[in-house]
Amino acid sequence: TSIAFTSLVVAAIPTLFVSSKILVLLLRV
Repeated sequence: TSIAFTSLVVAAIPTLFVSSKILVLLLRV
């Protein structure tokens, strides 16, 4: 379960980074 949780976190980090980047771009406009 620890390996699955780690892979889930690793997969979620880029998604959070991209979504936050999109939010910043939207707030700028």
